[in-house]
Amino acid sequence: MKKNFYIITTLLCTAAFGLRAQENADFYKDIMISEELKMQDKMDDASQQARKLLEQKQKPVKLALPEEIEPAQLRKRKPVELKKAAPENLSPAPFGLLWGATIADINDLGIKLNPIEIKDYVNTFSAENLPKSVIGFRTVDVVFGQENELWRIIAYGDFLNDDASASKVMLEYRKYYTLLNKKYGNAKETYIPAAVNVDRNPEEETAPAFVPSKDAPNPQNAPDLLKNLQSGQTTIYATFQNKDTGAALTVSVDGEGKSYITIDYRSLRILRQREAQTLDAL
Repeated sequence: MKKNFYIITTLLCTAAFGLRAQENADFYKDIMISEELKMQDKMDDASQQARKLLEQKQKPVKLALPEEIEPAQLRKRKPVELKKAAPENLSPAPFGLLWGATIADINDLGIKLNPIEIKDYVNTFSAENLPKSVIGFRTVDVVFGQENELWRIIAYGDFLNDDASASKVMLEYRKYYTLLNKKYGNAKETYIPAAVNVDRNPEEETAPAFVPSKDAPNPQNAPDLLKNLQSGQTTIYATFQNKDTGAALTVSVDGEGKSYITIDYRSLRILRQREAQTLDAL
C-alpha cells in the first residue's frame, strides 16, 4: 500500500513541475514522505522475509564422531590408574610409612598428602594421619622424587620458647640422640661452635667465655647458644645409620627466636639402587 503511495506522490510531483522538473522529483519525494513511513516500509519487508524463512523446514544437523572413537568406547573409559610398587620393593620406614612406596600406596594407607614445595625436589607432600605419629613433631614431609617412590622423610619438631642458652632444644636433642643411636647406631656428632676471640682478656669478661668443646654445648659453656644457632655461627647435628636407613638430627632456631629439632631420614637402599642404575647407564 505504501509503495502505491510513493508512486502517486511521484506522479503528483511530475505533474506539478512538468517534465523539466523530473530530475527534482526524487528530492521532493523525500521531503513529502516522512522518515517514519520509510522506516515502517523497510520493517514490513524484513518481516515478510523472516516469515518466509520460518515457513521453510530446516534440515537437522548431524554431528559425526571420528571413526576411531565410538560413543560406546567413550562411556567405557576409566580414570588413569596410579602406579603401585611391587611388595618386594617396600620396607618399613619411620612413622608407619614404607620406603619405596608410591603416592598411590600411601593414599591406600589412609594418609592424607598435601602438596608442598621443597627446593630441588619434586613430588613432595606434607603427610597427615600417619599410622605411627609421634608427639612433639608439628609436621612430617615426604619426598617421592621423579621415580615416584618414597625415599626421604623430614620430621620437624614443635617450636620451643627457649632461653638464651637453648636449654630446652638441647634437652630434646639429647633425648632423640639417644633414641636414634639405639635404633640405627653408628652415631656421629658434629659441633661447630662460634668463633672465639683469642685476644680477649678472660679477666675483663663479665659473662663466661664461650669455650669450644668436642661435646655438644650446655648452659655452662654456651650462654649465647640460641643467638649463635639463629645466626648460623654455631652448628649442631648428629648422623645415624644402619644397612638400609640413614638419619640426621639437627638443632635449629627460626627468625622469631624459637628453637626446634629436625630429623631427616633417607632410604640408603633406594639411594644405592639409583647410584647403581646411574653407573650402569654411564
